Amino acid sequence: GKMDLVIAVDSAALALCGTTSTASFSFFGPTQASVYKPLGEQHTHVQGVCPYGVEFTARCPKLRTCKTGACLKNQAFTAVDP
Repeated sequence: GKMDLVIAVDSAALALCGTTSTASFSFFGPTQASVYKPLGEQHTHVQGVCPYGVEFTARCPKLRTCKTGACLKNQAFTAVDP
């Protein structure tokens, strides 16, 4: 609660940030921000895109097995909160 901003990927640190009034900027790739992003206007995010065309509603089925992590590494983000 003493921080001004948390910058994180989808993680426990981001979840804890969501329990405070601290703002966050988060990166999502193999998980959907629409499901896991903290609630509130102070939480902004970007959503990575899978270059292999894998679609999912919550977590990528290749979350632990993808050899490239390209959804986060390629910086091809499509959605940004206002």
